[in-house]
Amino acid sequence: MPRKNLKNADVEILSSHKDGCYQKVIGLKGFVAKDLGYDEVGVKFGDRYNCASNEGLYWFSRCELKILNNHTEENNMAKLSGYKLVAVIENGSYSKQDYYYALYDTYIQKGDTVVVSGTAKGQILTVKDTIDPEDDRVKDINITEEVITSVSLCDYQERVAKRKQAEEIRKQMNKRKKEIEARKDDEHYASIDAGYAALLKKLNELGV
Repeated sequence: MPRKNLKNADVEILSSHKDGCYQKVIGLKGFVAKDLGYDEVGVKFGDRYNCASNEGLYWFSRCELKILNNHTEENNMAKLSGYKLVAVIENGSYSKQDYYYALYDTYIQKGDTVVVSGTAKGQILTVKDTIDPEDDRVKDINITEEVITSVSLCDYQERVAKRKQAEEIRKQMNKRKKEIEARKDDEHYASIDAGYAALLKKLNELGV
């Protein structure tokens, strides 16, 4: 199902995979001050300030938190209806998970890149699959987020490919330039010094 937005939720810290000051806040209660739709959320503890964070927040994976109330933003989102398909989209910054989005534009297919509403809004994601709303995976789920539109990456991917090609050509040109400069130096020194010319001749005869 779509990842729940935990912003403003009161939470208790159950554990942390991080060391240092994070181990000192296990068991404390705080609230989620920032949820950008990733696996980790930013938690604020009263007057405690995390100097390693620009906003003083402590970042925890969702599985490390116990939700203490129902004041999250998602609880105010209405269940969607009228969609013909459900898009399965894999997302997650640490461990990949499947999330489900209402799909109103049925021309969107598996493999298409899309943008979605909700906590992952603004990210460009790939449709892993499309399934029927009566599929066992989603028929009992309240789907509150949807696929907004498909996005074509063709022009962008073409620009990236051209940049890589240009970079490779420049490398080859620089290599060739050094070879030409070395050869010009040899020819110059051979023209002004007979001994150098004799050595260069022997080197060329070796063919290496």
